[in-house]
Amino acid sequence: MKRLIIFALISIGFSTPIFAQYNIQELGKTQQERMKYLRCIALAETDPLRAKEMAQNLKKDSDIEAANHCFGIALINLGQHKEAASLLTFTAKNSKLRDPELLANMFAQAANAWMIAGSDSQAAELLDTAITLAPREPEYFIDRAIALAGQSKYWDALDNLNEAISIEPERVDALTFRASAWRRVGSIELAAQDIKEALRLQPDYPEALLERGLINAIQGDQAAARSDWIKILRYNVSDPLNKAAKTNLQKLKLSIRHK
Repeated sequence: MKRLIIFALISIGFSTPIFAQYNIQELGKTQQERMKYLRCIALAETDPLRAKEMAQNLKKDSDIEAANHCFGIALINLGQHKEAASLLTFTAKNSKLRDPELLANMFAQAANAWMIAGSDSQAAELLDTAITLAPREPEYFIDRAIALAGQSKYWDALDNLNEAISIEPERVDALTFRASAWRRVGSIELAAQDIKEALRLQPDYPEALLERGLINAIQGDQAAARSDWIKILRYNVSDPLNKAAKTNLQKLKLSIRHK
């Protein structure tokens, strides 16, 4: 149920310039301060070491919230996940943002950092706050579902995914995650229904192909499972997905040998 490409997905949320632009407008910064903040946020993804230095300069200019936000993103991209999560949590809890949707985004970013750091329980708590602030944002329900599933709370995860899908019925990622959750609780028919819908909406969605392969294997259709996982390898997708597909193919090969 964990996002197999969690690093790639989360980094998009951290470094989005749109969020940074709204953030600086909300905080009422000068044009010069805005440009420094935007440069720091962009640099945090491409050159995190330089971004750390720039964040320190922002802090010297008494721009503490912007500095901490940029510094936290830089730490994520340097692999210092717990430090980043702690700093982003502090930044969210002490933010001067007044717009509830922007503040919710800050809490969600901190939550995603905790998920990368391996602390799903802390992530879920922060997402509770994000959802209270922005109750119609499906992304936060999806993230909380992932955090709950990371604690083996699959039924609670399903509740959150149901909510996300009720808000945005054609969310392919939500349908795929819900299929995974259904599989985890043993409801294979419901899992198969969700994955069928996900692949109808996006036929080449790699995560859905990986999940359909698992469902096919459980249902005894080893040829179909193998076909799904080979497709993932042909698409040359992210390393974690490739690794998962290769591992499943190897397990399938071993199970056939021992029959």
